[in-house]
Amino acid sequence: MAEPSDARAFDVIAIGRSSVDLYGQQIGTRLEDVGSFAKSVGGCPANIAIGSARLSLKSALVTRVGNEQMGRFIREQLAREGVDIRGVATDPERLTALILLSVQGKGLSPIFYRTDCADMALSEADIDEAMIASSRAVLVTGTHFSRPDAEAAQRKAMQLASTARTFLRHRLPPQSVGRSLYRGVLLLGLAATEQELALSFALAAKARTVRGFAVGRTVFEWAARAWLAGEITDDEAVVDMADRFASLTEIWSSASRSRG
Repeated sequence: MAEPSDARAFDVIAIGRSSVDLYGQQIGTRLEDVGSFAKSVGGCPANIAIGSARLSLKSALVTRVGNEQMGRFIREQLAREGVDIRGVATDPERLTALILLSVQGKGLSPIFYRTDCADMALSEADIDEAMIASSRAVLVTGTHFSRPDAEAAQRKAMQLASTARTFLRHRLPPQSVGRSLYRGVLLLGLAATEQELALSFALAAKARTVRGFAVGRTVFEWAARAWLAGEITDDEAVVDMADRFASLTEIWSSASRSRG
């Protein structure tokens, strides 16, 4: 397959989970006592596609949603965010995944309604060769390696994207996918502390296939909690998150320099 030109249609295509997340609006309240919820699109790949679009990247999502109100909400919200939805299939038999969450003192308290949900029915038929080939990057996620059909779908996308950058979850060892199917691995934070990530960075940097890191909660969780509690201002929250990201960047840079 020839290397795509610079005029590729997408910067990133994310594959996998999509859900409707219902967040309790009474912060610090048990889920049992929440009185109202706010609705948003959830699922790591869906959020990555939305975040990429907000950063002015051309993004698309490959997933399945149910043929009901929540599935239509996901499609419409993705479109409003600027995400290409040609890869969002409507499953006529299964329902869209739902997540109920409350924000409590020690973190999120979620309930997942994902049994036989639409996105887990992803199959090879949902992977469009031309679409995958037209992207600079393809992102696959661990959850969809847990079901045979969804795994086959992701492996098909990986094969088609073998001449483009393909980022894999760090928990998937390179030997499990074959060296011809990827260009690099990103290390995810998964809410680890800076100290824990420093140890992980030092170990991961020894492997040249590990190209960098992608973190979220490690950077913004403390600032978000303090801001929601009214303990810090908007500007202080921004400064704290910027400082934490800069610190992690320096830790990674130092670790990667050590491998020569």
